[in-house]
Amino acid sequence: MRRNRSNNYSGISLPYPILSMGDDIIPSLDEKCIAVDDPVIESELVRIGVHLNFDNEYIKSFIEKDMAEYCCEVNGSSTYYREIFRSKKPDFVIEIPRSAVKGRLVFTCSLVVTKTIEDYANPGFNEDYDGASFLLECGDKLIDFPPFRYNMDVKYDKLFAAGSIMKFNAGTDDSRETSFNLEGNIIYITIPPKMYEKYRRHIQGDLKLASQLHSSVVMSALTYALLNLYNPQYTGKTWADALQYRISTEPELQEYDLSDLADIMKLAQRLLGDPFKRMFDVLAVTEDSDV
Repeated sequence: MRRNRSNNYSGISLPYPILSMGDDIIPSLDEKCIAVDDPVIESELVRIGVHLNFDNEYIKSFIEKDMAEYCCEVNGSSTYYREIFRSKKPDFVIEIPRSAVKGRLVFTCSLVVTKTIEDYANPGFNEDYDGASFLLECGDKLIDFPPFRYNMDVKYDKLFAAGSIMKFNAGTDDSRETSFNLEGNIIYITIPPKMYEKYRRHIQGDLKLASQLHSSVVMSALTYALLNLYNPQYTGKTWADALQYRISTEPELQEYDLSDLADIMKLAQRLLGDPFKRMFDVLAVTEDSDV
C-alpha cells in the first residue's frame, strides 16, 4: 500500500528561496508531494519505494539538463545508520541492510544541485524576492520535501491486536492500584501481583474473558495513551508510531479530534473494534447458557 506522507514542515532557513511546504516559491509543495510504499523485507535487505512529486517546470528543467538530482538521506538512531541515496528520477527504491533496520528510521528527501546554476531566478519566487537571482553551487538544495518516518519495530500487519502494543506485568508487592506506563516501546499495564497471578493463570488466552479486559483495563490504557499520543516525551516510541500510523492511514479514524476527550473515547473504541459490544455479546451468550 502506498501512503502519502506530510507534516507541518516549512523547510529550513537558507540564504535563497527553496521550494518546500512554505511560501518562498509558489505553488509550494502539497500533501501529495511524497508517497511511500510499505517495506518489502527480504533475507538481507529491506526495500522501500519512494515517490516524489512537485509542480515547478523551472526546477524540472534543471533535472532535464542533468544539473540536479533527487537525494534521500536515511538516519537510524538505534543502529547509528546513515546513508544518502541518489536518483535521477522521482520514483526510486531505497535498499537498506537488514542489520541497520531497527527502531525508527527517518527519511529526508530533497532535490540538490549537481552543476553550478548561475542567475537562479524562479518565476515562482515570493514577491519578497522580485528581481533577485542567485548563484547555486553543487550540493545546494532546490527542494526540501517533508521528512517521513518508519518504525521498523512496529508489526504493521498486527496493529488491530491490542497485544501488539500492550503488555500486562506485575507491580511491586505493596502496589494496590493499576497503572499505565508509556515510557517503553509498548504500553505496560501494571497490576498488583495477586491480580497478575490470576490474570496469568485464568484470564490470559481466554477469548471470552479477553473481551471484558478490552472493555475495561485495555480500553483505559489505550485512552490514556491517546491523551499522550503527541507528547514530545513519547516521540519515536513504537506504540506511538503504531497508533499514529493507523490514524494516518485509515480514513474512518481521521474524523476524531484528539483534543476532545469524548472523541478520544470514541477513537479508543474504534481502535479496539467495539469492545463494549463484544463484552455484551459474551455476557448474553453466558446468560443464555445458564438458562
